[in-house]
Amino acid sequence: MSMKIWPYKPGDRGILCMPLYRNVPNPNKRDWSLTVCPKCGVDCWESDLLRETLPNENVTALCTECAFLGVNNGEAPVHIRTVCHCGKKLELCVPRAKIIEHIQQRKPDPYIECTECKEILTLCFDSLKGGLTYVENLLAEVQTIVCNEYQHATEKFGLAHSSQHESFAVILEEMDEAIEQTELFRGEFKYFWEDVKRNKCDEASDRLLTMRMFAEQAAAEWIQVAAMCKKGGGEA
Repeated sequence: MSMKIWPYKPGDRGILCMPLYRNVPNPNKRDWSLTVCPKCGVDCWESDLLRETLPNENVTALCTECAFLGVNNGEAPVHIRTVCHCGKKLELCVPRAKIIEHIQQRKPDPYIECTECKEILTLCFDSLKGGLTYVENLLAEVQTIVCNEYQHATEKFGLAHSSQHESFAVILEEMDEAIEQTELFRGEFKYFWEDVKRNKCDEASDRLLTMRMFAEQAAAEWIQVAAMCKKGGGEA
């Protein structure tokens, strides 16, 4: 990723960097006031110049880490905070991709060393998950299920498909089943809307139960599609 940094001038476009509080706990700038990064929530400093500039629709303000780690590519870091037994407040900045990988692979809990007493503190697994958005957590869980389905398939039928032709045939079969369940959901959804328009509350409630069943079955089939893609070589 290439990056260019320069002092702001009227008319500029891009990201205004806000210094991190942990890097500058006692600034000598009287116009600086404490705020939080709108992306990751970490404490940082806001200047008069930044406050005057923010009405400009061509710029946005982020902490320096979010700006440097490529927030526009979804790589904004997660700031995990804890307190040592000696009272020192500690913070660890972890890229989101690393946290998702940690969740998927159930790696050992990471640790951080206290800068005051040098005690080694373990960061619990739940604190990592809490740093992600709901969708990121959900996607990590789905990817874990895909990996489990992949393991199940390899135990029964081998580690990989014998050829890309076999991959095509197996994925096509699974995809057809997933589309079938999706189309069943779509049809039920159409009748659900008709019941809603006619204020048929009981019928609409029954439709919702059926729709949920089709949605869950479709999700299970799409997970199998993803697992077969993985078995065919899509390991990314």
